[in-house]
Amino acid sequence: YWTLLAELKFYFCVFLLLQFKLFKHFKVWLSVWLAAATFHYFTGQPFFMGYFITPHYSSFFIAGVLFHLLHHRIDTVYTKAALVISLALSCARGYQQVPGFINNPETIDGFVAIGCICLFYLLFYFISTGKASLTPKPIYLTLGFISYPLYLIHARAGRAIIDKFYGSTPD
Repeated sequence: YWTLLAELKFYFCVFLLLQFKLFKHFKVWLSVWLAAATFHYFTGQPFFMGYFITPHYSSFFIAGVLFHLLHHRIDTVYTKAALVISLALSCARGYQQVPGFINNPETIDGFVAIGCICLFYLLFYFISTGKASLTPKPIYLTLGFISYPLYLIHARAGRAIIDKFYGSTPD
């Protein structure tokens, strides 16, 4: 459940943008947010940023907004430029966070994280610009319905499986 708080903060901020009719001023608030997230990466400041929006994952949320704008062909020059900055920050954050997910990581692990991030950005870029599409299929709807509940129980289910088989397989 570690991502839920980050998601809730993001959705609350989007709610405020919509409530106060500020979404249309995306160049201002996205630029400020991206600058603050980048500054936070290098300095840890502003220290209070985490109270409002999660700085460690901001570049990924920013990318989601930018892909939405690209999909609707809204100011693509600004959007693409901001997307490149977001990608760079996402790669830097991804590389930095590898030790939090892997015990004793090697340098290659950080580069694998960067590669995965780049591939997902590329995939979403192609989808949002219409250069790639997913043909609607019933299986996609089914996977969509089960993905969130699976996300919510995967840690407990995984732990139960690991505990059940721990010691029964060679190291």
